[in-house]
Amino acid sequence: MRNWSKCLKCPAFYLLDDERKQRIERWEDRKERYVSRIKKLRLILVGESMPATRYFYDINSDYETGGMRFNLQKEFDQMEISESQFLESFTRKGIILHDCALCPIYLLVKKIRIAVAKEVTSYCFKTHNFDLIIKTPEIPIATIFPVGRGWLKKELPYEIRRRIVAEFSFSDLTGLKDLYLKIKNEGQ
Repeated sequence: MRNWSKCLKCPAFYLLDDERKQRIERWEDRKERYVSRIKKLRLILVGESMPATRYFYDINSDYETGGMRFNLQKEFDQMEISESQFLESFTRKGIILHDCALCPIYLLVKKIRIAVAKEVTSYCFKTHNFDLIIKTPEIPIATIFPVGRGWLKKELPYEIRRRIVAEFSFSDLTGLKDLYLKIKNEGQ
């Protein structure tokens, strides 16, 4: 169970009602089940934030019209397999996805979003998800953020910044598959 009191200082706090907290807990449990089956972790993907109604590791989430899972299936040339098969292939590949922020950043009021999106993403990452990544200091990181958004890189500890091997746009993941293959081949 997360310590939600840490969220009180966040400008996106108003997005975090009890229903959202329960959804996050359920979704993170699903992610942990996939992560626990990874035999060899090769690459950590870091996204901006969890969407409002769908989640990468929730097979019941609708990804037919876009979103992270759809974009990754496309980049890895796996559009013809089911979403559950795709998630299993991600597990076999040793790739995991962490979201920096638990609240859907894109739902922030536009005026606020422009001013504080990177701050919110960075704060939530450092408050909630930093421990997940610091436990695997040798694993490379690739970021996947919407254009012009993401985190405040200068606020990240050096041990995280040095591991970032690539930065991708959410809408264009071209080259991510090649990066994974390179990492896989170097690690064998």
